[in-house]
Amino acid sequence: MKKVLAGAGICVLLMGAGLGAYIYKEDREERQAQPAAAFPQRQGELPQDEKTLQQYLLPVPQQLILINRESNQLAFFQEGRLVKVYRISTGKRATPTPAGVFPVVNKIKNRPFYKFNIPGGDPRNPLGDRWMGLDIDGTNGTTYAIHGNSNSATIGYHVSNGCIRMYNEDVRSLFEQVAVGTVVIIGDFDAPWAAIALQHGYKLYG
Repeated sequence: MKKVLAGAGICVLLMGAGLGAYIYKEDREERQAQPAAAFPQRQGELPQDEKTLQQYLLPVPQQLILINRESNQLAFFQEGRLVKVYRISTGKRATPTPAGVFPVVNKIKNRPFYKFNIPGGDPRNPLGDRWMGLDIDGTNGTTYAIHGNSNSATIGYHVSNGCIRMYNEDVRSLFEQVAVGTVVIIGDFDAPWAAIALQHGYKLYG
């Protein structure tokens, strides 16, 4: 556990790469509202009582998405636990899904397919009705995304132009859970999901 002091506040980082943290409430504001005994005597000193410590720490929601191009699977983690693994499609050999670490930067319902002027929500729309844009190579969520499909028979194969396709019912469910800013890690993995998450600094809780 690493403590970082910043002005009147203190941050205890629990995970790398900005995937999550516990943030101390600002000393100045909280000391006015709560008894002095509830706070350390010196900056950076932790309370000894566990109950007091839990009140003193403000948890930040933690999410992570792992995408395995090799197996065409997506794993969603929340608050340190694996929630669900989904079957997906990724890019074909000529247009592979880029590997790396990318944030979700937008969430759009019924995004039109501009290339062929297909309206959002149209059953012919190859994007389905949910779009979670990724900032890959400076595209700012306009080019690569986790999205639905217009042909469920393609799920599970390397067939896309680089995006991650999901069954429409799956992407609707994931869309409601994932927050903008969630980290997405894409690669070719042969280790268990938990091991991959740990390797990338995501702390697990059972």
